[in-house]
Amino acid sequence: MTTSTDRYHRLRWLGLAAISLGVALIIMDATIVSVAMPSIITSLDLSTTQVQWVQEVYTLVFAALLLV
Repeated sequence: MTTSTDRYHRLRWLGLAAISLGVALIIMDATIVSVAMPSIITSLDLSTTQVQWVQEVYTLVFAALLLV
């Protein structure tokens, strides 16, 4: 028979797993953008500041959409 304390601990571990998966997805996606950045720079002829904006805004938007 499970007690409410056991259920609470199980839910905490499940929450930790969900948050860890979300963070891993964000990091992996940001890495993909970083790898693609040289071809994006040459295609769009971006400056250093614009490249930083592209990387930061893309990561923020992806993280925000992941919450939904």
